[in-house]
Amino acid sequence: MVVPGVVTQALTNGRPLKVTRSVVNYPLPKRFALVYKRFCVVFATANIMTKLVALFCTCVFLFPNIASADAQVNEWIGQWEMNHDGWRGTLVIADSKVDCATSPWCHLVLRYIDGNGKQITGKIGKIDQKFQHMTFSLNFPNNTQKFDAYLFSWDKRKMAGVTYWGGRTFGFFALKK
Repeated sequence: MVVPGVVTQALTNGRPLKVTRSVVNYPLPKRFALVYKRFCVVFATANIMTKLVALFCTCVFLFPNIASADAQVNEWIGQWEMNHDGWRGTLVIADSKVDCATSPWCHLVLRYIDGNGKQITGKIGKIDQKFQHMTFSLNFPNNTQKFDAYLFSWDKRKMAGVTYWGGRTFGFFALKK
């Protein structure tokens, strides 16, 4: 669909100015064409604040999927350099290749290697919010510690969240190697 021309009036030095026809010479979906048409009208006649609001609303309307930035289960897989309240180590999330049907993440296994090289087992509780959020626990000696992790929406090689220990809440972050 080719966007039809838009004819509007704008004021320049107090005189009406007829804006000539503007034509986009490439095919656009109907949704884009309607937004483009409205965008041209607003920009030809509006003040700067109205223009900024129109630009923002247009971006949200045209790119709604970017705002949600959903994750995929396989984006959790990898080695993560982790820091939980100053304790550094490597979180390893791997695909066990086990065929299972209990949940979309049941094939994932988790372990942690502390700064001294000691291996700690762990378990994934759930992955929800369109695979953007994971709860897991690590079986440290004398303490099973729960973590709530969130993948960054724009860079899936980063995660951050909170962990719980001794009745308190602490922050953590991790970067994928």
